Amino acid sequence: MGRIWDYVYWRLPVGKRQFFDKANNLLEKADSLKQILESGVKNSYNHRNELYNQMSGKIDGLANEVRRLHEENARLERIITHYHKQDMQMFWQEYRKDGESTVDAQKRFFLALPKTQGVNRNLQLLEKDLLKAFVRICDEHQLFYWLYAGTLLGAVRHKGFIPWDDDIDTCMAREDIDKLREILKDNQEYRLTVRYDAWGFCKQIRFTYKDSTVPVFIDVFPFDWISEATYEKWEGNQRVKRELKSELTDESNPLIREFRKAGCVDADSTIGVQVSKIFDKYFNKLREKNVVCDKKDAKGCLYSFDSWSYCDDRNIIAKDNFYPLKKIEFEGDKYYVPNNYIYILEELYGYDFYTFPCGEPHFVHADWKKNEKILEEEVKKRIK
Repeated sequence: MGRIWDYVYWRLPVGKRQFFDKANNLLEKADSLKQILESGVKNSYNHRNELYNQMSGKIDGLANEVRRLHEENARLERIITHYHKQDMQMFWQEYRKDGESTVDAQKRFFLALPKTQGVNRNLQLLEKDLLKAFVRICDEHQLFYWLYAGTLLGAVRHKGFIPWDDDIDTCMAREDIDKLREILKDNQEYRLTVRYDAWGFCKQIRFTYKDSTVPVFIDVFPFDWISEATYEKWEGNQRVKRELKSELTDESNPLIREFRKAGCVDADSTIGVQVSKIFDKYFNKLREKNVVCDKKDAKGCLYSFDSWSYCDDRNIIAKDNFYPLKKIEFEGDKYYVPNNYIYILEELYGYDFYTFPCGEPHFVHADWKKNEKILEEEVKKRIK
């Protein structure tokens, strides 16, 4: 166990750090050269062409070097992944009991992993408390949700949180999110926050406590309905996403300059209200182009264009892989998951999701340690 984790988490991150350090240095050099070029243009028009030719050649050389580093990084990742798989095969052979299949050994291993402790566990307990409230409200108003991404993986593999996870991922159809937001307008305990992210080109939708001093939330990712679960629908969604990104990076527009300066804005803020109109415009375009449709006409679901996601074509899901929803255990209670949840996990994580990840450790969403006291106090107050 120690040898495998030492191999994966010692070698791979170091290689990535070396790669990114070198790439950043090259980009800094390119920025420096660009500044020299701009200065030359301002000071001497006659000298501009000469400087431009000199600097362009150097910048092209740096760009080629960055490209070469990307290729080398990809090659090293393939090598590390290859040896990681070999190590894992050996590990599972040694871990298996007599007569036990590899899959059963893997299931036994992950179910036996201890839960996290301290600040991370307090965070998870509060997120579980939020999830219960979220589900209760959805059930009362006949809104459909399902566990997704790392939370779905945790439910299947651990019957609860992945020990090193620090968030909860849920999904809802876009129209149900709109209804939920309206329902929670006057709620005294909970709220649904909607923020626009200028750098992620997306909406952040989160269910959280009304008390904004408690830094805990669960993500609610929107799904859209599509008339056919095809690559053409996904590509139509991608085209609109690219158009949205193009407009959100056009700093000739004063609104966009302000938006990007702010980084993230509430949907109800002055900037947020204007930005929401841009997002609505592109969603309407999806409807006009018949990329998305109403639920009654749908044969598939698609991770929405305004979600924080690379939105690759693995997110084209036939409707009957989602519906009817079913319930499985998560942290001692049962919650809705997609009908064919194993297929969903294989699409998201590959066929070997019952094994150790090969790559960098889990992404940490915030510095939870600085909120350790708040989380501890809230657990005492809220968790019975």
